[in-house]
Amino acid sequence: MEKIISTTRRPDITFHATGEIYITARVARILHLDGESCVNVALDKGEYLLFSEHYDGMIGNHTGRCYPVNAGGRYFRANSVRLCRAILDACGVAGRAALMCGEAVTINGKTYLPVITRTTL
Repeated sequence: MEKIISTTRRPDITFHATGEIYITARVARILHLDGESCVNVALDKGEYLLFSEHYDGMIGNHTGRCYPVNAGGRYFRANSVRLCRAILDACGVAGRAALMCGEAVTINGKTYLPVITRTTL
């Protein structure tokens, strides 16, 4: 017997080779994302940490800028080809990496979410 759906766990964040980043409501809530936020990933001791940077007024063109998918929703998308390619290379996959995030950690007053790059969904 073979399962039709191999896993029922849904990813927290998905990176596409085209530069699209899909961010779930859970991640958006933890990182306090809004229309004036940009996502980025830091590398600390071999661990990838997702975080957000907030810019008041958001003037100019920013890579990784978040925007809500629908009005009033907490599901966000962002675009950054450079960030997506770096994560895809770290995962050793091409095309798409659907990843889970660990428990939030606070470093110097900033919230970070560890991105689990060893296992893609």
